[in-house]
Formats: sequence, structure tokens, C-alpha cells
Amino acid sequence: MNWYYSDSGAQKGPVDEATLAALVRQGVVTPDTLVWHDGMPDWQPLSAAAPHLAPQVVPPRMPGGGEPADDSGNPFHWFGKCFSKYCTFAGRARRKEYWMFQLANWILSFAVGAVDGMVGGGALAGLYSLAVVLPGLAVSVRRMHDLDKSGMMVCLPLVGLIGLPLCAIDETLGLVVLAIGVLAGGLWVFVLNCTEGTRGPNRFGPDPKGRA
Repeated sequence: MNWYYSDSGAQKGPVDEATLAALVRQGVVTPDTLVWHDGMPDWQPLSAAAPHLAPQVVPPRMPGGGEPADDSGNPFHWFGKCFSKYCTFAGRARRKEYWMFQLANWILSFAVGAVDGMVGGGALAGLYSLAVVLPGLAVSVRRMHDLDKSGMMVCLPLVGLIGLPLCAIDETLGLVVLAIGVLAGGLWVFVLNCTEGTRGPNRFGPDPKGRA
């Protein structure tokens, strides 16, 4: 059976059921994604059209109950979670997932750097830096999605690069524009990363906090 699914308002497919299940695991297709196959009268959410493919819904925490597994205060729990979504740019990431990943990354970077300092060479630190580029970029994009903003917002600090061609005209002016652009863009991205995500589902997927 071939399925079609909606992605940011565009029709995608056809894909077989095994491929659709893989897209669900990757977070590309969510329970709220509209899907259709031959014989269906109209498009329906995945949770209604194929409940066997929809991921299990984790019930909200009961009053007075314990912390759910995805609310861990261990930064390495979130670091591992981000690595399990190594190249997953679809979906959303709450503030806790983003900042816990950054904290674990800082700790590990310091530890790897210390080991490299003892053994010399710097190869280990270089390999670690390469390994975290994609999951770090992916969680940054998902964090923007949590705010219902395009993942391209993570590139805001690059606006300062318009200062480079100005250096050919006036080096001082070009460097000032470069510095202001990078700082302003970086500050705005920092503010966004500190902002709570939109409540309930948005165009990028369900609320990672499980709020309706």
C-alpha cells in the first residue's frame, strides 16, 4: 500500500508503509500529520488513519507523581537523546533539551581538551568537534521550530558577513559592520533559545511538553 503525507503544506509520496514508519521514527511524520492512501475518502491525521504507526503517546504527569523520563535533570541524558536524533532537523526541541545538550557538550569539550592536552596532538578534540556538529545544528533548528520559526533563524549571526565586502572600501567600516552584525544576530538567537516554545502543536509538530 502506498501512502502520501503532508510536509509543510506540500504533498509528499508515494511511500510504502515501511518507509512511512521510518519517517515516523525520525519525527518527520507525527501523529498530527495528514496522510492518505487509495481508498480513503479524504486526508486524515496519521493517528486516525493508521494508529498502529503513530508513536505511543506518553500520558501527562499526574499531580504529585514522579518526573517523567524525558524530564531528566541529567545533561548527558539529553546529550544522548540529541545524538539519537543525529541528523533529525524535523520536529521541535524544548529549552531544556537544547540547554542541557549545550551543558553536556561544554563539559565533554573541556574533558576531551584536557585529555588532548596531556597526550598532545589535538586529534581527539578535532574528532569530537566534528562528531557534535550535526546533532548540535539539528537541535538548534528544532529549538527554532519550537518557537514556530524557521530553522534558518540559527543563521542570523551570519548577517554580519555583509561587512566583508565593505572592507574593500573602508576596512574600519567593514569590521564594525561585521562585529555589530555578528553580535546582534548572536544575541537575538540567544534570546530566542531562552524563550519558551509555543503552547500546543504548531506547524512543525506537537508540543514537546505534551501541552494541548
